This record gives sequence, C-alpha cells and structure tokens, in this order.
Amino acid sequence: AAGHSERERPRVRVSPGTGGGVGAREADLVGRGGGWGEPVASCWLRRVAADNRGGWTPPPRPPRTGEKTMGVIGAGPTGIAAARDLAKLGYGVVLYEALPVAGGMLTAGIPEWRLPRDLCKQEIDEYLTALGVDIKLSTPIGFGTYPGAEPANKNAIPLDDLMKTHDAVLIGVGTQQPQAMELPGEDYETARGQYPGLWFMERVNLQPTVEVGTRVAVIGGAFTALDGSRAQFRWGAGEGWFRCGVATRDVT
Repeated sequence: AAGHSERERPRVRVSPGTGGGVGAREADLVGRGGGWGEPVASCWLRRVAADNRGGWTPPPRPPRTGEKTMGVIGAGPTGIAAARDLAKLGYGVVLYEALPVAGGMLTAGIPEWRLPRDLCKQEIDEYLTALGVDIKLSTPIGFGTYPGAEPANKNAIPLDDLMKTHDAVLIGVGTQQPQAMELPGEDYETARGQYPGLWFMERVNLQPTVEVGTRVAVIGGAFTALDGSRAQFRWGAGEGWFRCGVATRDVT
C-alpha cells in the first residue's frame, strides 16, 4: 500500500501460494510502496515462487512467553493472520471455525479448480499447526447455544464460556450474509433454484451434490459470478448466460 516502506511489511507472508493464486491484481497496477519504482506483478511473482519452492519445510514452533491464551473465532484470512502473529508472540492460540474446513472463503467460497485444496491445507492447517495453533473445526461459537435455539452442532460453545476460557478473544468471522439486489421476486429462502452467489459456492465446495437446472442465468460479472457459472456447467447445466451491470470489457 502507498505510504508503507518495504521494511514495514511482514518478512514472511502467511500464505504466498493462495494469495498469489487468487489474489486480486489491482495492486499490480500501481507503483510500489512510498511512490518509488515501477509497478511489479507481485501476485504472479508470489504464485511462481510458491509453485517452484520445492519441498515444504514446516516453520519452527515459537517458544511460549507466558501462560496467557488467546481464542480466535473464524479461520478465514483474518483469523489465520491473527493466529499466526499471536503464536509468534508466544501466546497459546486456539482457532475456532464453524465450518468443517479452515480457510473461510478461501476454501468455502473459491472452487478447488482455482485454488487447490492441498495447497490450502499446507499453507493453513499444516502451517498453523506447526506454529502450535490448536485448530478446532466444526465448532461454532454462540450459534444454537442461546435459550430456545434450535438444536445445533454438538460442539457449539457459548460466547460467554469462551470468554472465560481465554485471556482474550478475537472475533474475525467476516461477512456471512450476501448482498441483496432488492428486486421483486428475490426469494432465497423458498424459491427453488435461486441462490446468492456466496451460498451457491458454499454448497459447491462443502456438499457432495448441488441441484442445478439445464438453463442457468448468472447475475454479476466478477469472481463469484464466474466461479458460479463454471460450477454450474460442471454440475450439468447445458446453457447459461450472464446479466451484469458492467461493460463487457470489464468482465475479466
């Protein structure tokens, strides 16, 4: 980012392979930090470096500097980065994730053919475990634990109990609700075959089968729309088309 020198940036990226593989390329169009130098293809460079790094060596486990423990809710990019930094500072870290996989939208939102899962497992699960982070999957916090709630995952933990377990808790759950178009007929709860892009991609990535029709329309033209359209053809759709609010040249 402009105004930050190279010395102020982390010496080692948390996940160079995933970031280089699916990171947005907007940053590659501007100059380097501080306004000096020409733009560089940083995402492509990270991808090439990660793909050709050879054998993967787990990082050394940092020493504990005290008895304090930190709870991190959400194993998406925010939670991953926080858990890594806290572990390197010497804290005991427990990372809680409601989904059966770590990674957040990296693994629940982006399809496997664009971001290989073995790479995610290496740069997230194996990396954090090597640092001493305890990852608890399928463990929602708060959901289903309040009075009168519907039965939820047996591993669910009330937030109050979690606060008593750790010296501090970071909530990094991200934005789970899709953006509504506010159009007549928009009904994701009862209308059959109508999905927000986020929910559809979660089904593609986390469920064995997804119901799609033979003719599919995709509203949008960015990453989620393109991933969703490719997924639909893989699940049997025979015809599809886009409806997006940007010029065709901007759909990349």
